[in-house]
Amino acid sequence: MVYVTHDQEEALTLSDRIAVFNNGKVEHVGTPEEIYNQSKTEFVCTFIGDANRLDSKMIREINNAKPPIDSEKISYIRTEKIKTIKPENDHNYKKMTAEVISKEFYGTYSRYTYKVGESSFITNIEKEDGEVQFHIGDKINLYIHPQDILQYPGEKDV
Repeated sequence: MVYVTHDQEEALTLSDRIAVFNNGKVEHVGTPEEIYNQSKTEFVCTFIGDANRLDSKMIREINNAKPPIDSEKISYIRTEKIKTIKPENDHNYKKMTAEVISKEFYGTYSRYTYKVGESSFITNIEKEDGEVQFHIGDKINLYIHPQDILQYPGEKDV
C-alpha cells in the first residue's frame, strides 16, 4: 500500500518504508529509523524531525573524536541526542558548557534553548520526569556523542 502524507509523525509511525521527495525527486528511501537517524541528505535531515546545525566552533570543540569529524562538512545533531546528564560508562561524549536562555513547557517534556560560546544556539528536549529542572540563566554542561552528528557536503560557516 502506498500512503502519501506531509505529516512527519504519521509517516514515521505508520510506515515500514518511507520515500522522501524534494521537488519531485527522491532524496532518500528507507525505514523510518534510517530516514530519521541516518538521513542521506541535508534536506531529509532538516525536513524530518528537529535538528540543530552545529557551527564550526562547536565542531572544533568536539573534534578530538576518533574518527575525527570532517570540519569541511555541514553538521547537525538531533535535539534528543544532546544530553544534559553525562551517560555512564561511555567516555566518548564530549562536554560543552552552555547557558539556558529559554524553556518551553509541553507537559510531558520541555524544549530548552542554550547559548554555547559567544553566538551559538542549540535546543534539546528533556522529559518532564522531575530529574532535570533548569531555569533561564543556569549554567550547565551538555554532552554530545560524535557518532550522533550527521554530516553533509556544502557551504559551511567559518
